[in-house]
Amino acid sequence: MGDPQSSTGAPPAPDASAAPPPLLEGIVRVKVPGEKILPFLARASLFKTAPKEVVTKVSTLLQGLECADGSEVITAGKVNDGLGILFSGKAQVLLPSPGGELLPVEELLPGDHFGEVGAVLGKPSPYFVIATDASRVLWLPAPILQGMMGSVPAVSEALAKRLSERVVAFAGVERHSSPELITEIEAQLLEAVEPQLQAPALPAADMSGVIAFAELRDFDLSPTVLAMVPTKLIRSYRLLPVKLAGNLLTIAMVNPRDYAALAELKRTLHTVQIAPVAIGLEDFNSALVRLKLLDDSGPKKAGGPRINPDSFQFETVAEQDRASDARAVGDDAIRLVNRIIAAGLEREASDIHIEPTAHGF
Repeated sequence: MGDPQSSTGAPPAPDASAAPPPLLEGIVRVKVPGEKILPFLARASLFKTAPKEVVTKVSTLLQGLECADGSEVITAGKVNDGLGILFSGKAQVLLPSPGGELLPVEELLPGDHFGEVGAVLGKPSPYFVIATDASRVLWLPAPILQGMMGSVPAVSEALAKRLSERVVAFAGVERHSSPELITEIEAQLLEAVEPQLQAPALPAADMSGVIAFAELRDFDLSPTVLAMVPTKLIRSYRLLPVKLAGNLLTIAMVNPRDYAALAELKRTLHTVQIAPVAIGLEDFNSALVRLKLLDDSGPKKAGGPRINPDSFQFETVAEQDRASDARAVGDDAIRLVNRIIAAGLEREASDIHIEPTAHGF
């Protein structure tokens, strides 16, 4: 919108190609003498710091509205196609509640502007603007305003400042409707009129219920920390204590939302706080074998009781099959296999492979 910027650096004049707004009940369109409203515009907050030539041009493009007391200048749920500047009289910004009541948010006085949602975003207004006295409004069509926003920084800054104040006013209204809707719309408006200004931040998402996923290789598994939790609990609830920082004990769990396990840990560990992280089942099973957490006595120590290969007993389909197998294979072969199995059990092997080589097995 607007003419290209001149060589002197002056902002382009607003475009006059805008249709008059539709009239609502109690509102009459009137002519606006530009020369008479020029001093008023120069004092209005929207144009107070704008270049004089811009204000002069705008004064010839404004449309006048005569509003009766009680008339709706802006209707909630509908898109207004321009920005209103109150020239005389009074008006109120009213927010509809779920019960149908209109909650007063702001009192508008001469020089105040309103209707940014429809004029800037083209979205339905979340609030009403109702004249509370016989009033006159200067109406700035949306295309003209949008053209100025890109070329007249003073107008964008004035819009952003007013919107920030309006956000605070909305936030102060106690209501049961969705406050996120209002905040989001106002934040979008602030971004649209002044990208350099940061809109009021929405409340940060609550991440307290999010549990991080980890791998056991990310931790230095200390025997002292591992010994803090009984092996029975480790196996029963599929968890491992992996890190102790101060009084905060990090517990890696296959099911970190196992509340029974967490309750048991809190009952067992009185002096520390529990911080669960999630791990995969395969990761846990591998660690269980690697750390030799096989029984309640804790990690198995080297040099413990050895397995007697001769103590093995195998079920057979029938006694005659066992006798037949023994005669075929021989007692020496059976003892060899028993010793291999015993050695595998002592080493916590998950499986046993026998492969032929050039010099034997």
